[in-house]
This record gives sequence, structure tokens and C-alpha cells, in this order.
Amino acid sequence: MPKISVIVPVYNVEKYLNRCIDSILNQSYSDFELILVDDGSPDNSGKICDEYAQMDERVRVIHKENGGVSLARNAGINNARGEYITFIDSDDSIKGNFLESAIAHMDNVDLYVSGLEMITINNGDITKKDDYTIEEAKRLSITELYENVNKTFPQICICGPWCKIYRTDIIKNNNIAFEKGISLGEDTLFNLSYCEHIEKVYFDKGIYYTYYRENENSLFSKYHKDIYEIHIRVYDKWRELIAKIGVNQEAKESFEQTYVSLMIGCNHHVYKHTMDKNARKEIIANVISNEYVKKCRFYNGGMMAKLVQRLVTHGRKGLVRLVFNIKYR
Repeated sequence: MPKISVIVPVYNVEKYLNRCIDSILNQSYSDFELILVDDGSPDNSGKICDEYAQMDERVRVIHKENGGVSLARNAGINNARGEYITFIDSDDSIKGNFLESAIAHMDNVDLYVSGLEMITINNGDITKKDDYTIEEAKRLSITELYENVNKTFPQICICGPWCKIYRTDIIKNNNIAFEKGISLGEDTLFNLSYCEHIEKVYFDKGIYYTYYRENENSLFSKYHKDIYEIHIRVYDKWRELIAKIGVNQEAKESFEQTYVSLMIGCNHHVYKHTMDKNARKEIIANVISNEYVKKCRFYNGGMMAKLVQRLVTHGRKGLVRLVFNIKYR
């Protein structure tokens, strides 16, 4: 059996797929299987997957009807034979020593996390590059990890399924799966469910995963009319986890700041993506009526961000609407 199962959900990515698969097959560590899950792609993605399977015996292809990224990843999990699992998005890539570095640190560890780089590409040119990592590699408890999110550990490294190695037995023995029916936040929900059942984490300072922001079909770039409901589901579960694992008071206050910022971010998301006045009014009303938002008295960010937070937490609906109307007019 292979040591690691690398799962890649594939949908309509013929432009990027070779880059992704080549980065996996060229790993310095070779004891892995690559499971490509073709989620009913209408382009040549499925054909490309089959071509790689013919060239390399480590590649396995699953063709299924389109059901979304969650069901695609779940299909990969159900067919995984490795002791460990990692997920890679089909429009991203990994560094040549990612698997080697990860497997070297999995002894007595339930989760491996590395840093990542985010590259923004416009019209074929790299316009921005951001690195997310830590200064020093650490072996720590799950409680320590969540006590230091956004303090020592970048939240983006905690939330996504990328730059991680999971233990297959923990996933399967606890029936952990990606939730179907939502197209955003399903990866964070998966990680929160996984972290309920683990104790030790290794956070590597190395940057081994490259997240590309160039795919116009990426979920990252789309409008989600249910953005508020998604955030409620995800961050209510986050609150439940940190209560269960017993984080300190500082971490609880940090979570409250993050929560309020995300709720306000829902306003930005809706105003940015739609001119629908009813949708805009509804999102502001939902955020202002949120009981946890009302209770928060921790304000962070710049002057404008703090002003909006104060207006929101004090229920000043008209003024909040005025601020957003001016910003997005």
C-alpha cells in the first residue's frame, strides 16, 4: 500500500491541470498514490487525467457525475489506500520536497501543516505574491494551535485543506467528510471536525504549497448569496471547538474579533458582487441582529474598520448602510 494518498478534485481545469499533476509526480518522495477525481468535467480535464494514468502507475482516476468539490474529495477519501491523506486543488501546485518534508515529521503527530504562498496572476503576469508561514517550526498541541491562530499561525494555513497531511484512520474511523451542498467553508468545517479528534500538530515553517489566484472559475472569486449563512455554520463550529479544547481567554477574545470582522466581511462581499438593494439591506440586517456580534466589544483594524465595527455592534443600521453605499457607489 502507498504511504500517502494525494487527492485532487478535478473540474474544468484543462488550462492548469498539467502544472498541478507534474508538481506531484515530480516529488522527491515517491511512495504515494495520486487519486484524480474527475467531477464530470465538460472540457478535456478527464482525458488529461486518463493520459497520466497510462503513463504512471501511481495515478488512479475516478470519473463521476458532477456533484461539487466536497463530493469529489469524499470520493477520493473513500478510495484512498494510504496511511496518510493530502489534498491539492487542481489549479495549484506543490514544491518538489513537500511530501518528503511532511512524512519526515509525522511520527507521533496527527496533523502536519506547512506554509503556503499565494500568487495573483492577471493577464499572464504575476502581480502579487504573499507568503504565509511562521518563523520557527513547532510541535504543539491542538489547544496551542487554536490559541495562536492569527497570532503566530496564519489563519489561511489553518482553514484550507491545502498544505496539510492528515491521518487516514482518524478520518475514516470518525466518518469525517466534506459537507455537500455548500461551496465555501466546507474545507474549514472538515478541518474543525478533524481537529476534534486529534492531539498533536507539527507546523512547518517551510513554504511548500502554491495557491494561484488566476482561475476565473475559482470559488474564491465567485459571489455567494448565502455567504452569511455559511459563515454562521463555520464559525459557530469553530466556537464549539475552542470551547471543547479549552483555549485561554486571550484566544477567546481574538476569536470574537475575527468573528465580527468576518460578519462585516459578509457586507463587503455582497456589496462588491451585487447591486441588488434587497440583498444589501438583508445582509446588513442579518449582521446587526447577530447576538454574538452585539456582544463583542473588541475592535481591531484601521480607523474605518473600527468605525464600521462600532456602528454594527451598536445596531446603527442606517449609518452602516450609508457607509457601504458610499464605499461601493
